Amino acid sequence: MSRSVLIFLAILFAVACSEKKELAVSKIYPARGPFLGGDPVTISGTGFTPTQGITVYFGKNKARPPVIKENGEIVVDPPAGDVGQTVDVEIVFDDARTLKIPKAYTYIDPTANAPAAK
Repeated sequence: MSRSVLIFLAILFAVACSEKKELAVSKIYPARGPFLGGDPVTISGTGFTPTQGITVYFGKNKARPPVIKENGEIVVDPPAGDVGQTVDVEIVFDDARTLKIPKAYTYIDPTANAPAAK
């Protein structure tokens, strides 16, 4: 192979490797949690890497800093919310990309259906 072909292939490989994967969410689990917040939620999808900085919002409320695992899952503790409220989950990346999942999380009162103490 000629030197120019090798250089072209090296540049093509570098560009292909540096492209960002498409952002997508395949699952949020659990999709509901206590109105006091704090129970971990796992967001599965593509385009998430442990080296990128992100902020996660549940409705208008900012969650504690999340953890992005090696497998691309985001684990985050939701902030407190209002009982019965279903909110959008929005992921904001440091590079200004955003991913909004409409009506993805519902705040519940976990004691509402609990049996009465005897």
